[in-house]
Formats: sequence, C-alpha cells, structure tokens
Amino acid sequence: MLRPRLASRGWPTAAERAGASRRLSPRSCFPAVPSGGRAYASSSPPPAPSALSRGVPITAIRNVGIIAHIDAGKTTTTERMLYYVGHTRAIGNVDSGTTVTDYLDAERARGITIVAASIPMAWRGHRINLIDTPGHVDFTAEVERAIRVLDGAVVVVEAVAGVEAQTLTVWDQANRFGVPRLVFVNKMDRDGASLPRALASMQQRLRGWGVPLLLQHPIHAPLHPPAAAEASAAAAASASAPALCGVVDLVRFEAAIWDPAEEAASDRGRLYTQRTVTPQDPWYAAARAARAQLVEQLAEHDDAVTLAQAVFPVLCGASYRNVGVQPVLDAILDYLPSPADRPPIQATLTPEPLNPPGQASVVTVNHGDPQFVGLAFKVQHDAEHGPIVYVRCYAGQLASGAVFYNASLRQKERAMKLLEPYADQFDVLPVLSAGNICAITGTKNVRTGDTLLAAQDMRSLHLESIHMPPPVFQQSIVPVSSLDEKKLDNALEALMREDPSIHVVRDADTGQTLLNGMGELHLEVSTDRLRQVHGVTCELGPVEISYRETFTAPVTEKLSLNRDLFGKVMRADLTITITPRHPAYANAEDLDAHDDSALRSGLLGAVTRGPLVGGCLVQVHVTVDDLTLYDAKKSDLGTCRSIAHRCLKAAMRPPVMAVLQPWSRVHVHVGPAHVGKLTRHLTGAMKAEILEVVEPAAEGAGLATIIAKAPAKGLIGFSTVLRSLTTGVGHFQYEFIGYA
Repeated sequence: MLRPRLASRGWPTAAERAGASRRLSPRSCFPAVPSGGRAYASSSPPPAPSALSRGVPITAIRNVGIIAHIDAGKTTTTERMLYYVGHTRAIGNVDSGTTVTDYLDAERARGITIVAASIPMAWRGHRINLIDTPGHVDFTAEVERAIRVLDGAVVVVEAVAGVEAQTLTVWDQANRFGVPRLVFVNKMDRDGASLPRALASMQQRLRGWGVPLLLQHPIHAPLHPPAAAEASAAAAASASAPALCGVVDLVRFEAAIWDPAEEAASDRGRLYTQRTVTPQDPWYAAARAARAQLVEQLAEHDDAVTLAQAVFPVLCGASYRNVGVQPVLDAILDYLPSPADRPPIQATLTPEPLNPPGQASVVTVNHGDPQFVGLAFKVQHDAEHGPIVYVRCYAGQLASGAVFYNASLRQKERAMKLLEPYADQFDVLPVLSAGNICAITGTKNVRTGDTLLAAQDMRSLHLESIHMPPPVFQQSIVPVSSLDEKKLDNALEALMREDPSIHVVRDADTGQTLLNGMGELHLEVSTDRLRQVHGVTCELGPVEISYRETFTAPVTEKLSLNRDLFGKVMRADLTITITPRHPAYANAEDLDAHDDSALRSGLLGAVTRGPLVGGCLVQVHVTVDDLTLYDAKKSDLGTCRSIAHRCLKAAMRPPVMAVLQPWSRVHVHVGPAHVGKLTRHLTGAMKAEILEVVEPAAEGAGLATIIAKAPAKGLIGFSTVLRSLTTGVGHFQYEFIGYA
C-alpha cells in the first residue's frame, strides 16, 4: 500500500540496496532525474469547505497530528502549512498572538498550545485533517486523546536540543496506539543546530518504532562556491550561524532552494526552486555521501520490514525561516498512511444485559462497513454552539440531524448539526464519512471515549476508550461569593466532561472542594476557563491536609457527673480505659451492653475533634470499665451520652496525644541518571521512606522506578519539583495508604 508511493518518488530499488551492500559506487544508485531548474509555488487556494469535504476518497485522506516537546516549533510549522496550502493570507505568529490554531486567550497570553486544534486543508489533491497538539507536560492528556484517532504523526524535534523530555512522552503515546510517524528536525537555522547530533539523540532515545532514516540533507548559504580570495572570510562569517536556504531530497536527489531575495519580497517562502543536484553545487559531495548512506541503510531491510516499523523518515528545515515546510506536506502524503492503509480497528462485543450471559468477543471494524461506527475523542464548550463533541468516523456515515446510539451509555441522541472544525471556526457539513473527523452539536451526555453507532445498531460494541493519566497536582477551589456556589458546581461538572483529566473531590473532613489535575499550569488554565467560559467567579487556594490524632500511651480516666439540668439531677460515675490500637483495626466498635447506643453516641461525638490540631481521633480502643447510674428513675440516655463525651474529652491531654498525617505509596519513574538525586530529595525534603528501587530491564533502556512511602504534605507541589530535577522526564503516581 505504501510501496507505489515510494516508487513514484524514485525510492531506491532492491537492486540498488543490494549494490550498496556490496559497496558499489554510489553513483550507480542514483535514479535518472531530468536536469534543469523549475520554480514551484504552493497549491492553489483551497476549495470551498463543502468541496473539500465531499468527493475525496478515503485513500486521499490523512489524519495527522503535530506532536513535540514545548517550543520545538509545532504551531509555527502549522501556521506555515496553512499559509502554503492557501488557507490563510498571512502567516500567524506565536509571539504576537495571531496564530490560527492557538486561539484561546490563555494560549495567546502564554505563547503555548493548550488545547488540540483540528483544521482540514487540501494539498496535491488530498485532504489533510491536521491536529496541532500541546507540547507542555501539563497537557499530556490532551495529546493522548488526539493521538488516539490519528493515522499518522509529524514529530517535531529541535535541531539544537535534539530529543527532549516531552518528545519521549509523545513518542511513547504514539507507540501505544501504533501511529506511524515521520520526524521533522526544525530550527536548523539556529546557532548550535546539528543534524547529526539530533539524529544521534533519536537513535539513543526514541525506541519502539525502528531507527531514523534521513531523507534530506540541509543546504546552507552561500548557494554558489565563493571565490578563492573570499573563501576564508565567507567560512568564518558562516561558521557560527550558516543561513539555511534549502534541502536536498535524497530520494530523488533534487534540491529545493528558497531564495532570500524572494523571502525579503514578502513571499514568505511560498515560492522555491526545485532542480537536480549537479557536481557544481557546493553541497554535492555531502549530499551524495548522505544518499549513499541512505541506500546502504535501506540495504539492511527489505520492503516488508521497512513498512513494519523498522525505520521512520527524517526531514529537516527551519519553519520560522519558511524553509522546508512544503516538503513536510509532501512527505505526509508520501510516507504516512490513509485510513484505508491502516489495519481494521478492533472492538469488543459484549453480550446484551437481557440476553443469556456469555463471553465478550473481539471483532474488527473496517472502513468499508456500511453501518456508522465512531469514537468521541473530545468534548468542548463553544460560546455559539454549546457543548460540541469531536468524532472520528471509522465506518459508515452519519448525516446531519440523524439519531445515533451511544453504546457506552446505552442511550440514543441526535446529532443536531455536523460541523467541520477550523480551529475555533466551523462550517456546516451534510454528512460525516468514514475516515474523517467532525464536530457534533446538540448532544447532552456524550463523553470522551464513548463509542457511537448507527441508531438501528444497538449492539454492545465498544471501541478502545481513551484512558486519562491519573492526576498528580491538587489545589482547593472556592467561589468568591456564596452566590457562585451552585454555579461553580455546575461549571465543574461541565469542566470534567470537557477535560477528563480533571478530577473534583469534596473533602468531608476539611469541607474543601479539591481540583485535581496534571500540574499547576493545568489547574490555572482550568480555573481561567471556569471564569471566562462559564462565568464563575472563583479562585484557587492551598490544600488543607486532613490530619488525625491518636493516643500514644494507655490512659485510664474516671469522671463523676453531678449536675442539675432543668430541675433534673444527673448523677453518674464512669471509668474508661483508652489504649492505642494498630492502624489496621482503625476505630472498631464492640459495645454490646443495654445502654451501648447512648455511650457510643457520646464517645463518637468526642472523637470527632482532638485537642492538638482539631483532627479526628483514630487508632484508639476505648473500654468502658465501670458505669454507675445513681438514680435510674431520673437518669436517662442523655446522662450516659453526656458522661461518655465528657470522660473521653477529659482523657485527651496533650502529653499523651500525637498528630497523625496521611501517607501515600509513591511510584516515581525517572531515568537511571536521576535516581540518586530523587532518592535524596524523597528522604530529605519530603521525609519519605524508600521501599524499593527497580532498575530498568535493560541497560540504557526505559526508566527506573523508585517506590516510596511519603507524607501527603510532601506531595504538594512535587510534580513541579520532579520536572525540575529530571528536566521534565520523570513522572509519578500515588495512592493513599493510611495515617501514621
């Protein structure tokens, strides 16, 4: 399926690869390419949205995401693509807040991508559904649900830094979903840029999807060899920051050159010259050697292995300088698959609840199946349309206004409108077809990860859902005024539907509403959204740790009660013994006397608040040694309740009491080089206890895992500290285990 496209571009044949393995002259490996220069412009302006959506066969569709570490140039690359395909009349700039895909106020204020934005575009008779994704680690969940519905990805790697922390994260996410990809080494114009070093970092750190296959060689100015007298001066001038002006396509052995004069004339890289590389070109020898290396590398693989994750194509350029972006668009069509090229989607078919019990079976969903099958991968609130659901269609069609069946919730809903998303703008669609992505309005209950079927297809068919990583950061959230309390509750429900990585917890002990997410920035952005989109006046605050108190030694307390209450004399004596109890037993109750209900009520009322920090008492055992009621006729249950409460309170003297704090079991995943510093931080600043350190299975591969027991207070802000100590590579999970 991919082979014809490779052959059409002059891909080395089996004979060429065999020749390379026998060390034949590289010249014999070059395909015949007509000589002469040709000027290429971008494609004509895109067709109308309706025309772009209709009449495009599934083989001409590419569902592609741009994924990378933050500041690698994803959005800058996307903006150039939109300009070159004719979608925009000017190139948006991240710094000035004029980009198409970064449309939120928070994105433009911070200069980063926060939400994944989808936008279709036409290139060489194909439809590319492009999704620009966030690069900040706090928004990894947003990348997760975008990658789930992609057929291919462009991984942007910075030429100076090479593979970075979040590059590894998004690479692993793509591995999990088996998404084919190519790499674009960006910022080749920067000081310190090194393509060989970037390739070396890929070979060492990017695992699970073959090895890098370099398909381009960079061209730096000057375009022509300098005169002998000027050679040394020119070399010195260009040594620090040689101007990138083009790339050599090593497959076709052609050069694509962007003229700085045309760039200065506000062409912005739209026009470039494509011609055959000749021996007179200054870069001829280097490009020829790179091509020979490419052919030699391919000689180690046959076609089947090449297509089976043995290699991934690598291109290079400088998006900000408008160099090398059009070849990336070409590579998306040539090297990344269409929905028809991808294996059928697997789904789980479970027995109906009313039918006889049986085992679930695995079935496949093919793009040619007649009945509609789709996956809701994102829910977002829009000011004009209300909640909109982004859906990837895997089979069949869904018409605007049609009823569909939500197999995950076992209920029917209606797609009031089908919208084609252009970032934050939408065009109305008549129908959603297999292989495409659109937004649905009018749904009330659809969530991220729900499987959607045709209305008449009420099977228990479930596509693989979208699993969110557990939250690692927590803050309290409070409404500014009591008038916003109900409004905040409703807004939080809507926020959790939009962003499943947000968890809201009501702490019964402290009374706080706790917002849990992927990091400090994630919660800040979520709070901004509550204010701006949902109109709730609220603010974030610190988390109150829910402490407990206990006895440190056995105590025997005797209390006599003799008081007049509304003319009724209450007289009683009570002796109790309090002993510390093992945490496993908590506060078990074993009173069984006739007046146990009153005593229990009094004792339980006393343990709700201790004398040290106001924490509830835990891990104690109270024994009622003796109870004397002097006037049974006048005494009642109130007397028992009152004396029990007073007696236990009297026993709570600070010298025999201690404060307990919540502890969690923590799994910290870091590179082997960071184990030492993380262990020191855990045992030092966090007062944690190391339980185990699990080294990677293979030397140089994977992450080490530090298993520790840490107090909850030390976990506040730990996600930020962890990223700082590990340069963003580390991550962790935790679970509450008890008080100590």
